Amino acid sequence: MIDLSGAHRLQDDALAASWYGVAPGAWDYGLPELFETHGPLIANPGCYATAALLALAPLAGELTSAVIDAKSGVSGAGRSLKASSHAGSVLENFAPYAIGAHRHAPEIAQQLGFPVCFVPHLLPVRRGLLATCYVQTDADVRALLDEAYATSNVVRMLSEGVSPELARVQGTDAAELGVFTDGATDMTIVICALDNLGKGAAGQAVQNANLALGLDETAGLRLQGVLV
Repeated sequence: MIDLSGAHRLQDDALAASWYGVAPGAWDYGLPELFETHGPLIANPGCYATAALLALAPLAGELTSAVIDAKSGVSGAGRSLKASSHAGSVLENFAPYAIGAHRHAPEIAQQLGFPVCFVPHLLPVRRGLLATCYVQTDADVRALLDEAYATSNVVRMLSEGVSPELARVQGTDAAELGVFTDGATDMTIVICALDNLGKGAAGQAVQNANLALGLDETAGLRLQGVLV
C-alpha cells in the first residue's frame, strides 16, 4: 500500500498530530533513490520534500542547516475549490505561502537530521516544481550527488553550468539536478526540478509499487519530456 496523504510520513506521533491532525504511525519512507523500504506499507513523500531531499540528502552528513526556496504549479494545491488557487488569484501573479509553516518542512528536517528554512511559492503554471537550495559546506557537492545518482534512471545530474528547467520535467516522472557556486558568498546552490504530479506524487508512487512488487523500477514511468 502506497499512501500519498502525508499522515504516515512523520515518525514523531506528536509532530504528526500537530501537522496532520492524526498520528496513525510512520510507514517506510518511499524515496527510492535515498531510502530503502522493507515492508508493504510505504509513505509517499511530499512533492516539495522529494525535490529538497534529492538535492540535499546525499550531503546531509556535511551540513547543519539549509535554506530551501521552492516553487510549485497550482496543481500542487489539489483540486478543492479555494480563492487562493482560482485563476484570478494565480494568473499574472507570484507569491509565497505558508511561510515558515508548511507541513513539508518537518518532513524534510526529519530525513536530513536538522531543521531547514523552507519557503514555498505558487507559480502561475499547471504543473512543475523547482527547489533552489542554499548550503555552506567544504564538501565536494557535485561528487557526492554524482555518486548518489550514478545508477539512477529517474534522477539526472546535469552538466556543469546547465540549469534545471520545468519544461524538461513537466509531464514526466523524472527529476533533474544542477549544482552551482556563488563566488561572492561561497554558498553552494543545488537546484532540483521535477513534476509535482509525477516524481512528486503519482510517478513516485508507481516507482515505489514497482519496487515493492519486484517489478522493473521504471515500469510504466515516463522519463523523457517533450520540448515544444
